[in-house]
Amino acid sequence: MTNWRGIIVLKDPLSLTINQQLLWELKPQTVIEFGAYKGGSALWTADMLKIFECQSRVISIDIDLSLLDATARSSPHVEFIEGDLLQVEKCLPEEFLKNLSHPWLLVEDAHVNMIGVLEYLDKFLQPGDYICVEDTNPRIPMKAGQGLVKELGYGLFGPAKMNTLRNFLMDHPGKYLVDTRYTDMFG
Repeated sequence: MTNWRGIIVLKDPLSLTINQQLLWELKPQTVIEFGAYKGGSALWTADMLKIFECQSRVISIDIDLSLLDATARSSPHVEFIEGDLLQVEKCLPEEFLKNLSHPWLLVEDAHVNMIGVLEYLDKFLQPGDYICVEDTNPRIPMKAGQGLVKELGYGLFGPAKMNTLRNFLMDHPGKYLVDTRYTDMFG
């Protein structure tokens, strides 16, 4: 039920606090969000970065931008890309990615082709970049008939998403670290 400037954000208060602290610490030059929905999260991110006086580029990708709120759509601080993450290379071509400034903050919240997206972006990531994968808490299983699970039919959520992410990390030993300052901030 959280919103920013009247637009649904779909993040709980603890996640907003953690994300705000990460944005301040990382001061990313590029943020790529996978899953725009109404655009509230991307707009919140861009506004936080402006408050922090960061000259960051915020990009948000979704398969259906018709769901964007008018305020988010008209923001000059967020670039929305309509595209299918099953073909991530078409959404984010190599030449486009090579020209984006680091550090990057990748926010996976689309629940579609997570491994394909991470595998594709792996070769472009540099030390100091961050990946934030939303909705992996194994203690909060998918509750049938609620929210976006019902509306959009998400299947990769909670324990299933965490296990998929764990497999990705195990396939890249020593390359990625889990920042427990953020993952365990509230226990």
